[in-house]
Amino acid sequence: MAELIGIKATKSHLGLTKAKIVPNHIFLLTNPLINQKIKVENETFDGKFNGIRIENTSNSYITFDDKIKERNKKRYENKIKELDIGYLIPINIDENLNKLKSIKDNNCYKITNQNNRNYFIYQLINNEVYVLVSVINNYFINHKKQDQIDLFNNINDSLKYISINFTDAIKILAKINSRNTYAIYGGCIFMQGHYNYPIPTEFEKFRQAANYIEEYKQENNYDFIFIKKNYKNIFNNFIENKKLNEQIDIKETHFQNAVRSEIIFNFFNYYNIILFPLIIKLEYHISKLIMNSFPELFLDFNIKIPTINSKLLFFKSFGINFSIGSDSLNQVRQGAVDLHKDSNDCLYAYCVIVVFGTFKGGDIKLPEIGIVMQIDSGYIILLRSALLSHMNSLVLGNRYSMVFYLNKYLYNEV
Repeated sequence: MAELIGIKATKSHLGLTKAKIVPNHIFLLTNPLINQKIKVENETFDGKFNGIRIENTSNSYITFDDKIKERNKKRYENKIKELDIGYLIPINIDENLNKLKSIKDNNCYKITNQNNRNYFIYQLINNEVYVLVSVINNYFINHKKQDQIDLFNNINDSLKYISINFTDAIKILAKINSRNTYAIYGGCIFMQGHYNYPIPTEFEKFRQAANYIEEYKQENNYDFIFIKKNYKNIFNNFIENKKLNEQIDIKETHFQNAVRSEIIFNFFNYYNIILFPLIIKLEYHISKLIMNSFPELFLDFNIKIPTINSKLLFFKSFGINFSIGSDSLNQVRQGAVDLHKDSNDCLYAYCVIVVFGTFKGGDIKLPEIGIVMQIDSGYIILLRSALLSHMNSLVLGNRYSMVFYLNKYLYNEV
């Protein structure tokens, strides 16, 4: 048996992605192994197809308060059955992925806006369904949940404010691809070659350094010119006062870069005061979605990471994508330059993409299974990003996204 790498005691498995409850309304799609044009082959409104037995397997339902009341459990399950939609691919994608060919756009099946109905894309394995993709498009428009609406609007406004007022800072601090998408990465990663030693991302180190400098500045009533000249002394103060296992691996260079210019320092202050607390709240909501939809997966990956003092509940790593700049047609493609898989994500888990901004386009393409998904602002997408190749279509306007993911090097997926 291979030695486990990372901080988990056991390896994850395909069963963690098994659907517990499926909608009554399901579209059966053509088999991409034998069809290069994907279309609806059959449709059911009672969750049953001839020759295919789909069973709901709901059992215990886990929440932050341990067990939810039975009535809330039934309400949750009934909403999925009665209101949501399923798209069933009638083969084992995990097993047959290497046999699948990339399907051309004009032969893909496009899932359009479903009038605020959530939907799932399933694979079929031994007459049981496993979730490849979940799309939640009504989470931030539920008028009974004003806190969710406010959270989305506040993050959306903050991302827009940053893209307008801190463009230069983003261009310096973020990684850019050829489609004018700038990405910053928060949370933690691993030390190269030492998978049992998690460390903050470079951006997170800068953030923590800037936060310490700002507190020091406020306590002593210093201005920016003073702290820029005296960052070494502030770093020494940090070293003397930091707690064990906190602010790990933060060096003098991180303090230097946090004050390399006033616009960068002001950006970090805005990020720390305004955006970062909103990210923590959003990750809490995303974690609840995972817990409710995939309770076994949540328990398998819900691990406290040693040496890292993180406010993130479940997902310990995230990225923020900014579309800054445009081409001659004012079109910007958000996401990867080319079709890709997120090979550093855990295979039997999901990355979660939350979409913000005002834009047109930006469909998510999954050519191996021949599906294109219309994506709008406010959508939450759960995607098996290490399994399925994916990309975005051209975007007209400003599109932002936050992506929460489980880095396989922090767990047992290597």
